[in-house]
Amino acid sequence: MRRIAFCFHHAEASGASLWLQKFLLNNPWPASEAIAIFPGPSPMGGALQQAGFECLDVPIEQVSISGQGVARKLRLAGQRANAVRLYRNLFTRHRIDVVYVNSSVQIAPMLAARSLGLRLVVHVREGWRSGATFPLKRWAVRTLANAALFDAQLGMRIFGGEPAGRRWLFSPNGVAPHEFDATRRERTRQALGLEPRQQCFLFLGSLVQRKGVHDLSECWPRIAAANPNVQLLLGGLEERSETHPAIARIIRGEVTNSRFLGFRSDVYDLLEAADFFILPSYGEAMPISICESMMVGTPVIARTAGDVEWLLRDGRGYPFSGDGAETLEETVRIALADPDRKAKAAAARVFAQEHLHRNVQQRQIVELLQTV
Repeated sequence: MRRIAFCFHHAEASGASLWLQKFLLNNPWPASEAIAIFPGPSPMGGALQQAGFECLDVPIEQVSISGQGVARKLRLAGQRANAVRLYRNLFTRHRIDVVYVNSSVQIAPMLAARSLGLRLVVHVREGWRSGATFPLKRWAVRTLANAALFDAQLGMRIFGGEPAGRRWLFSPNGVAPHEFDATRRERTRQALGLEPRQQCFLFLGSLVQRKGVHDLSECWPRIAAANPNVQLLLGGLEERSETHPAIARIIRGEVTNSRFLGFRSDVYDLLEAADFFILPSYGEAMPISICESMMVGTPVIARTAGDVEWLLRDGRGYPFSGDGAETLEETVRIALADPDRKAKAAAARVFAQEHLHRNVQQRQIVELLQTV
């Protein structure tokens, strides 16, 4: 019997880690053949354990190497070396044959897997060049991985052509199918305190500068002044390291016609209730939130980071480019005035059902793991 270790990117319930949890819960993968490994205690472990998966954690400090002092870098390097040792011990103790790593930032499990001669599959969630650590990640993926799965075409180009003897696969993020329900939309809007005439804009994600939340905070008062019936709802996690004052203001509810909801698990209900989904992010690969919005049929406004343009082109949404809040503000005004926005949303939904369905990506990943 083969044994696969699924190594999570984050212990927090967000982004790629939530995607992997859903993949394991919804995929017909025998729980006896897999273990889930988190970088620290995780709230996602409970549901996996109920489904029969063994869950373990490795104590890893979630701090970037870049932008720190020399002493900090040395301490983090020592911590990473210890993480490699811990992963090696886990893989050996549980007789692992294949290691799946859920992000290219996870150098420690990659090094541990290959030092033991295990087969390694890396899920590369890159759509942008991520600072000083990028060359290390590129080297690790190209040198260590037996197979790499890319959820963004841009990331595939950044990491270069397929190395000899290894498999390179592009597979867009798969999300659960969803049938829109008008009565559920109304119930959710009432629960959120939204008036029938209000135009609801929804943001979902970590409240950090990379997601462009500071731009949203800056331009939203002007948008609300010109359109009194708009309401901005923000769902997601606060980052303790985030210090931008504009983001702090929007979290505290000091920005006109906006409200911070905190972390939410009812994503599809929120998307049904919204009139627009908005993501002014500067750094993305294949945003799961946009894929989910398209599956629901909620019009999307998003900056063209990563593969956003590929998702929204050909009249499937409102992509925009450029730094700062000005182009974001102008695109919101265009979307509000667009008589064809329902047609755009319908086209996006058809595209999502064909290309972004969870079963499509799950089948590709299972086949890749079985081949490796």
